[in-house]
Amino acid sequence: MLKRAIPVIIGGLILIAFLLKTGVATVLHVLLAVDCRYLALSVMAFTCTLLLKGYRWHLFLKPVGIHDLRLSMYSYYFGQMINEILPTGSGEIARISVIKQKHNISFLSLIPSVLLERFYDVVILLIISIAFASMYLNLFIVAVMAAAIIFTIFIFIKPSFLKNISSHIKSWSTGPALLIKFLNLMSLKINELVVSIDFYNRSRSIILINLILTVLSWVIFELFSQYFLLLGFGVSVPLIGLLGVIAISWILGAASMLPGGIGVMEIAYALVLSGLGVPFETGVSAAILYRVTICTLIGLMGLTSYYSNLRMDLHRNSHSEFERSLPKRKN
Repeated sequence: MLKRAIPVIIGGLILIAFLLKTGVATVLHVLLAVDCRYLALSVMAFTCTLLLKGYRWHLFLKPVGIHDLRLSMYSYYFGQMINEILPTGSGEIARISVIKQKHNISFLSLIPSVLLERFYDVVILLIISIAFASMYLNLFIVAVMAAAIIFTIFIFIKPSFLKNISSHIKSWSTGPALLIKFLNLMSLKINELVVSIDFYNRSRSIILINLILTVLSWVIFELFSQYFLLLGFGVSVPLIGLLGVIAISWILGAASMLPGGIGVMEIAYALVLSGLGVPFETGVSAAILYRVTICTLIGLMGLTSYYSNLRMDLHRNSHSEFERSLPKRKN
C-alpha cells in the first residue's frame, strides 16, 4: 500500500514545494479574486471534454463486441479516477479489467482500443506542440516532435513493422530454454497485437469519427475550458498559445509517470503561461484550480458511474434469482 502511495506523495511534494516558492498567501489572494461565472463556463466545457472522451472509448470498444454504453462510460471514468491516484497507465489497465470481468474477452484484444485512443491524443497534442514550438521555440525541438509524430503514425498505419520485429525476436533461438520460451511468447503476443490493430485499421468509419471526437475534445472543449478559466483571472491568452500550453503540460505530465502528472503538469502549465506574458502567480493559481476541477469532475463521474453500474448489476442478479425461483412449466 505504501509503495503505491509513493508516486502520489512525490507529486504532492513537488506541488507543495512549487506553491511555497510562489507564496501561499499570493496564490490564495489570486484564487479568491476569480470570477465564478467564467469558472462555471470552464467547468461546463471540461465536462463536455470528459463526455466526448468517454463516448470515444465506447466507439473503440464496438469492434470487439462491446455495445453497452453505460459499461463503456463507467469503465472509462473509473480508469481516469485510478489514473489520478496511481502512476500513468494504471487507469488503462483498470478499465480493461472492468470490461474483461463483464465479458469473456481476452485482455490482449482490448489493448489496441487503449493504444489507439492514446495514439489519437498523442498525435493531436504533438501537432499542437509543433505549431506552438514553430512560433516560440527553436527548429531542433520542432524536428524532434515531427519525428515523434511520424513514427507514431507509422506504427499504427503499418503494424507489419511490429510483425517484422516479432519475426526477428523469434529467430533468436540461442540461450537458456526459459529465455527462448519467453521470446517465443513475446513474439506470439506481438503477432496477436498486430492482428488486433489491423482489425481496427480496416474500420475507416471508426477512425474518422474518433479523429473528429479527439479534435473536438482537445481543440474546442479543452481549449475553451482553459480560456474561460484564465478569463476568470482577468487574463486573455491567444488561442494558439493556449493550445500550446495545454499540449506541453499534458505531454510532460504524462511523461513524468506520476499520478495525473501531478506537480509536473502544474509547473509546466505555469512556466509556459509565464512565457506568454501571464503573471507567474496567476499561472500557478490557474494550474491549481484546474487540478481541483479535474479531480472533482473525474471523481464525481467515476463514483456516479460505479454506483450506477453496481445498482444495475444488483437489479440484474435479483431478476435472475426471481426467474430461477419461478416453478418450471411442465411440457
